[in-house]
Amino acid sequence: MAIEDPAERVKTLYKMLELQPESASKGHLFTEYRRDLMSRTMHEGRPAYSVEGKRPEHAFEGSDLAMNRRPDDVVQIEAQVEDQRVCIRALDKLEVQSWLAETFESTMHLARIAKPNRTNYLTPGKVPAAFAPWWEYGDIIADERAGYPALSFVGYAPPTRTIEYAGFCTNTDIAKGGPDPRHVLIREIHEIRSLLKAKKDREGRPVDTVRVVFAEEWMARRERRPLLDVGARVFFMDRKTGADIEIKD
Repeated sequence: MAIEDPAERVKTLYKMLELQPESASKGHLFTEYRRDLMSRTMHEGRPAYSVEGKRPEHAFEGSDLAMNRRPDDVVQIEAQVEDQRVCIRALDKLEVQSWLAETFESTMHLARIAKPNRTNYLTPGKVPAAFAPWWEYGDIIADERAGYPALSFVGYAPPTRTIEYAGFCTNTDIAKGGPDPRHVLIREIHEIRSLLKAKKDREGRPVDTVRVVFAEEWMARRERRPLLDVGARVFFMDRKTGADIEIKD
């Protein structure tokens, strides 16, 4: 029997999330809940959202990669000039891939904690296969890939030209590998940036707004900055009421 009371539906959802055996199941369940919610949203007597859409395609597979990703939580301070600090990282790494292996995780961490609009995201163009460890979806350890997506397509609202994604991530250590989504990946950030810059999706539908709704407040607050910087709107779903709470700062 369907639960009609919105507060009870939300309460049941979070109970079910706690029962899921792994994070991937939790993310899938939250996405399906958002899709059901959007399918119930009406505009002038008709469904406001279409919950059919294409998932991002994998551009390449990559092969014979032997690049280790290592967390780099320490930014070495080599000099201080007046009130400016000069940060130098991995100057002993002469190859681009080696330098990225040493610094990429800390670079993304800095992007997540940066002040608004202090990070520039340039159009990546065709990403070389050698950069698969930081771009392609897959297991960080077993596949030498960037990790698994934290965002899932929910639906498209023609009346407001809005695309919604459901967001779900974990605190699982990168060193453990596996299917848990740790962060919104750089490829996902560029996917949203591309949608907003082109003002249309892959199917040619006009896009004015991209909403990202996370399952928990801490997820939204931790991941918000890059998404806000590329123009997305970021929300989390209130555990008690099911209302979408927007984070603007």
